[in-house]
Amino acid sequence: MNKHLKFLFIVADGGRARFVTRSTKAEDDFATIAEHEAGPPPSGGERTAVFSRFGSGRDTTESGGGETLFEKDYVNAVADQAVALAKAQSSMGVVLIAPPKLIASLKHALAGKVVIVGELAKDLTKTPDHQLGDWLRSLELEAGAASQA
Repeated sequence: MNKHLKFLFIVADGGRARFVTRSTKAEDDFATIAEHEAGPPPSGGERTAVFSRFGSGRDTTESGGGETLFEKDYVNAVADQAVALAKAQSSMGVVLIAPPKLIASLKHALAGKVVIVGELAKDLTKTPDHQLGDWLRSLELEAGAASQA
């Protein structure tokens, strides 16, 4: 029996997002269940980080909030996928792990769609699943306490 509450962890940076939950194979491990990568920029060039590590993006047309339209499309796509996965996984909430500006954008895109139960301003997108436990276990405990308060 799994004694852990079920949360969806969104591990993202300016060009890639991973959706992570507790592993079904090993109770103390975490596993990536889905990924999202930014598509090519509107100019059709080579794909790099959408937000240049969440600085200025490729498309200079701003959407009003300081983000380019390309950045906003990326954030909305990640948010939509997170909502669908959280529902499919019957998650109690989501935990955001990303650079600060991206966390703010994701919080805005997820508002009213899922419960955000925690966050960590850190880029862990290149951290392998088997090394995420050190970071995610403490976040999971905090999120569990917050969701039961």
